[in-house]
Amino acid sequence: MNKKEYDHLAGLLAQNVITKENFDKLTSDYDPTDLSEVYEVEVVDKDLIPINNKPVNKNEFSFDFSNFNSLNLQKIIIIGLSIIGMIGTFLPWFRALNFNIPNDSTEKWIIFFIFLVSLLVSLVGKPSDWLNQKPKIITIITGVLATLIAFVAKTNFMSQADNLWIFGNALSLGSGLYIIITCGILIVLTALFGHFIKKRG
Repeated sequence: MNKKEYDHLAGLLAQNVITKENFDKLTSDYDPTDLSEVYEVEVVDKDLIPINNKPVNKNEFSFDFSNFNSLNLQKIIIIGLSIIGMIGTFLPWFRALNFNIPNDSTEKWIIFFIFLVSLLVSLVGKPSDWLNQKPKIITIITGVLATLIAFVAKTNFMSQADNLWIFGNALSLGSGLYIIITCGILIVLTALFGHFIKKRG
């Protein structure tokens, strides 16, 4: 018996068309925990398989904004760090003689795109779920790449600046580069932290 038939009999019972005894007999085979018809799937080996026999890919990249206010802490932190990292790409990377040095390098936009990818990947799946295997790996890679590119940019700038004696020791890192490196490292740690919490749970 499916839920539609059960509801129909429940309506007849409420109208006193059938007795409670007859209702119990007719609905004895009804299982309220069987959701296969509600979701139009059949249960096979405890896995939900669509009627068209196409398996459900639980690791598929899909976005679910139905319960966006139920984001877990891991995703909230990664989203926040990604946004702060993107802002950091527009802040000064280097300073000389207490003046900010404009940064129009290609690395700036590469890192911005990397943090954008990290933000989007953190939205994959249900908001309340931890990052699945593939999104987690991609998130870790984005954090590592952002940090490495920032370090390479710093090293290249400092090596070129050694030839500019006029600046002497007045060269220093700007706030943007500090923010990028910090956010990149914290994104990696947050992705790994969520992974270990899930294992322990």
